[in-house]
Amino acid sequence: MALPVEFHFTKSFYSKHIMTAIMDFLDFKIGTETYRLSVGQILLALWITGAIFRLLSTVNKYIHFSYIIGRLPGYFKGNIQPIMDRINSELGRQSKFDIRLMPYLETPAIFGIMHPKILMPSTHYTEDELYYILKHEMLHYYHHDMLVKLFCEALCIIYWWNPCVFLLQKMVIKIIEVNVDNSVTCQLDEDGRTSYLKCILKSMRASKKIKADFVITFSGSNVSSIRQRFECILDNYWAARKMRGACITVLSILLFYISISIIFEAEYECNIPGTFDYPTPETSYLIKNGKYYDIYVKGERVGDILEITGPFTELKIYNEKEIPTNEE
Repeated sequence: MALPVEFHFTKSFYSKHIMTAIMDFLDFKIGTETYRLSVGQILLALWITGAIFRLLSTVNKYIHFSYIIGRLPGYFKGNIQPIMDRINSELGRQSKFDIRLMPYLETPAIFGIMHPKILMPSTHYTEDELYYILKHEMLHYYHHDMLVKLFCEALCIIYWWNPCVFLLQKMVIKIIEVNVDNSVTCQLDEDGRTSYLKCILKSMRASKKIKADFVITFSGSNVSSIRQRFECILDNYWAARKMRGACITVLSILLFYISISIIFEAEYECNIPGTFDYPTPETSYLIKNGKYYDIYVKGERVGDILEITGPFTELKIYNEKEIPTNEE
């Protein structure tokens, strides 16, 4: 859906029943003799109207949220700057982060793409817990997860009528959380991973009603997703199942390739004079005639073309001396 284009390797499959019924429904005209619109045009107008409304609503909420974030006080609990310097040293990075106190946000989060802000609740955290939290949020920024979330939000704006994109958004958020969890805990021993999990639980207890539209939180409110994250951390998921991950990646690429390689189209029987059936290698061929190619369908010449494109690329080409017989 995100790539509504045909490539040179795209193959069309034609349907005389299902696709034709859909196209007939979309082409059905509604209205008076002066103003008539097809069902397809009406649905397209509703699609565009809904997308514009959702876009304006999202932008308005983002501006309002940015204004609130800009007025928040700084966060001065704990030894923040040395911890961030230590994390940047471990990651080989040197980006600076603005730490803000957001009392009514009960779980740490990160906001912003160009100028990242880490939002901290009023909950008291130990130095080790601050290390885990800050590293988790900083890795979200270094992994460009906010751009990924922005891309998913754009898909939700465009395809607001399709529940699949909202399911995709939820799944992507789960994936980026598991990915960051793995980056934080991959070099920790069992005690370190346990401490990290306890830190997530501590933040989760006070975040059951959080709805984060523009931030990536440290701990979500969905119990099933938290359980999944815990299982991945405790089982050292990515290290233990690299082959499975590779197979899933290859399968995903294959499915994506198939999705852009196949198009289902409507097929109508055409009995209009001067037209001919869709050319196939079994019923049609071309004969070279100077600069042109004569088109033969079922042994009869029906026209000529200058360039061989589209469905004609699959047809055999003969010279004038090689005109096939009726038996051939």
